[in-house]
Amino acid sequence: MTLIELIIVIAVTGIVMTALSAGVFQATRTLQRQNDYRSAYRLAENLMGEIRSKPYRDPRTRLEYAADGNRDDVDDYRGYISNAPPQMLSGTLSVTVSNVQAGNFDVTVADRASDFKRITVTVDASNSGVQVVTRSVVSAY
Repeated sequence: MTLIELIIVIAVTGIVMTALSAGVFQATRTLQRQNDYRSAYRLAENLMGEIRSKPYRDPRTRLEYAADGNRDDVDDYRGYISNAPPQMLSGTLSVTVSNVQAGNFDVTVADRASDFKRITVTVDASNSGVQVVTRSVVSAY
């Protein structure tokens, strides 16, 4: 093998190794993003399940919204913001609760103007740019 052949082999090997390392790096980033998405989705679904398990009205006062600090009814989660558990995800969880029109759940109405509430849970994973939004509607019936 001549010196020129050796230089060509080294150059080709360097190009191949660079391409392979870029592919491995991209695959690692994709895997991390998928894991963040799964974690965010699980957090959103768990929080939505917790909220949906609560009564429509405060069980003690029978009011729709009692700012008593207890999370014992759906409206008590209105404006809820929290950091995600660090072992799962770096990001935030937030909740909005809105009264919505009976015939169109996309139309927000004044509080107590409807027997339907739309719950929106948003999980933002700040380290990967993943955002998961889940929505559900509960009724007074």
